[in-house]
Amino acid sequence: MSALVFSTVEKNPYQGIPLAIVRRSGDTTLPQFSLSEAGVLDEAFRGGGFQNVTVHPVSFQRHFSSVADAIQNLRSAIFIRETMANLGNAEREQAWAEIEEELGKRQGPDGLDLPGEMLIGVGTK
Repeated sequence: MSALVFSTVEKNPYQGIPLAIVRRSGDTTLPQFSLSEAGVLDEAFRGGGFQNVTVHPVSFQRHFSSVADAIQNLRSAIFIRETMANLGNAEREQAWAEIEEELGKRQGPDGLDLPGEMLIGVGTK
């Protein structure tokens, strides 16, 4: 069996920045990252009776031509739409402004490049 899950929030700013900002507004759960900490995915496999368990990190890059392009992409992403739905209108607009500001700090002359990391877990029965 195999599983592909997000690594830590810090290694995935595309999801991590918006979710951390929304989390400050009251939503404290980050289910996308529940298997991200060292040993958690491995233990989930072993707890399910799997053997020969290995977990490998895989890095990748997300490129956007601008922060505005990234914000447009984020606004259509289900992980943030569901989370933002829990906020009031004023909180939601404030969160989007903060997200734009944080992403703006990472924009370079060629656009916005955001690192990411997934974990691939494999085990046999």
